[in-house]
Amino acid sequence: MSTGHPIRVLRNQMTREYLKKEKEGASFEELEMLTLGALRKAVMDGDVVNGSGMAGQSVGLVKKEQTCAEIIEELMSEEDALLKR
Repeated sequence: MSTGHPIRVLRNQMTREYLKKEKEGASFEELEMLTLGALRKAVMDGDVVNGSGMAGQSVGLVKKEQTCAEIIEELMSEEDALLKR
């Protein structure tokens, strides 16, 4: 809020720490250091506790948690059903 760069992220330990520091009046630089490399931590390293899990407007459409294999299997099954029509 205080930096003028609003984003949507999934709530985790990093976001709680960020909001706490922001309320305490941390400087822009201190907040920036907290998030430096956070997206990479989440996306590339799989660190969803300390990383920044971006959540755009479409995050509200997520109804269940699936592995990539499950998603692909479901898509292929739906495709087969459509092709058989």
